[in-house]
Amino acid sequence: MLEENIELLTAKRRKMYDFEENRATKRMQKEDVDKLTFDDKSETDSNDKVRFDNNKVFSIDPKVVLADSDYKRDIFPDGIKIGKPIRLNIIPSDDSSQETDDDEEDIPLEESFISTSSSSEIWTLPSGQNVGNIYANKIFENTKATKKKKKLTAVEKAILRYGASNIIDLSAHMKEWFCVDDKKFMTKNYESMLQIPELAPEESLFVLKIEEFVRKRKVDQAYKHCMDTHINSEKNSFLYKISKIYGDFIYKSEDQVNILDFTPESTHTEVDVIVKACAYIVEGLCKNLEVYSTWGESFCPLSRSTNYANGRKCDVRFLSASGVDVGEWEFSAKVIANKTIGDRCRSARINQSILNGLLEYNLNDEQAKNIQVPFLQFGGTCGQLLVEDLVEGFYIVFPGPKFELPIKLRDIGKLKNTINIIKLVMEMYERTCETIENLETFHHKFDDVFNGDYHVEDKPTHFKYQYIRKSWWTPKNSLCSKNDV
Repeated sequence: MLEENIELLTAKRRKMYDFEENRATKRMQKEDVDKLTFDDKSETDSNDKVRFDNNKVFSIDPKVVLADSDYKRDIFPDGIKIGKPIRLNIIPSDDSSQETDDDEEDIPLEESFISTSSSSEIWTLPSGQNVGNIYANKIFENTKATKKKKKLTAVEKAILRYGASNIIDLSAHMKEWFCVDDKKFMTKNYESMLQIPELAPEESLFVLKIEEFVRKRKVDQAYKHCMDTHINSEKNSFLYKISKIYGDFIYKSEDQVNILDFTPESTHTEVDVIVKACAYIVEGLCKNLEVYSTWGESFCPLSRSTNYANGRKCDVRFLSASGVDVGEWEFSAKVIANKTIGDRCRSARINQSILNGLLEYNLNDEQAKNIQVPFLQFGGTCGQLLVEDLVEGFYIVFPGPKFELPIKLRDIGKLKNTINIIKLVMEMYERTCETIENLETFHHKFDDVFNGDYHVEDKPTHFKYQYIRKSWWTPKNSLCSKNDV
């Protein structure tokens, strides 16, 4: 019995050894094949060399047929024939895919549109038409034209969203609804507000001297002059601030291709534009002002809606010392048509919500008249000033000057205009903060939670209050979009 067990054990070991030896042999054969494929040069010319270009990306050529149907082994043992492989139809990626409107919103339902306010009937334009009729007809035409379309353009979506919010954006495609004389009439009271003030002589002389140093490539002298001017100027004066901003720009851009991208290719993000190209200017100008900024995505509580309890996300918010929103700015990495159109419409409605919040303070008519919301929109380094106000029952977005953030040292001449425009906006925010800081607001946060209503005697009495209209908001595929304002 013992001998039988020994024989069985020996047989098992022999089988195991044979199995291991067979597996090792197959591994060696495979290694020989691999070595022959890449190392053996018996069938190649000694002058032949294989070169690899690290800068090229290898891809599948759609013209290459991956298998030959005449191959003798294209039939399985059971008689089933292997069909010809389908040619690959590879379409290269296209930047135009970024043109898609990837916002979070659906379009308003018909129930979201209301008749224009009665005040619009008396806003007669030089052409003899009144704004209310033009607005109602154009919104109706757009609604009718898009009703059966499966896919709307960014402009069509924006017009519907503007229409549900009672907004006329004279900076966008809606300006085409009005003739030149009518637009001048509508904007005449805002021209002076959108004028960019000139620099004082001392400040202008400083800027010219810095630009001359840079033009002559005396960068170190330019930077030193900025620091000397900053130290020797009256603290918190405008010269004190801009000398620091110019010094920061020179320091940031001196040793770089540009302050956004570390390679010649455009690889920067939206956050890069905010942090590297804009924030240092805003922070420099806001020093000693009672205006505070929140950078990065935060939520504006005034833009709350049914599906967004925290409000809408904002790239940059500006607030008073007591935390009241006074403006919101929108940024994007590049100027892409659909996104730029969607961002402007979205920002106009967020700032409409902010304007409504400000108009809920106990203002007199003169104070209410001076309450507007300026804001900036950026697409890459391109920017524009816009101002929103409640005029004759409509929220009008007035277009201001365009400008460009400098990102290269040789573009330092663009910095003066950028500083002046941002300074104008900050000063408007400062005046708004001063107006509302000691006033009582009739908006209570409990009303947002419990849908509270104002008592008649608690409402503001200024002339703008009766025309307040909430912004239209809804997420995509929302079942409650008609109730979501």
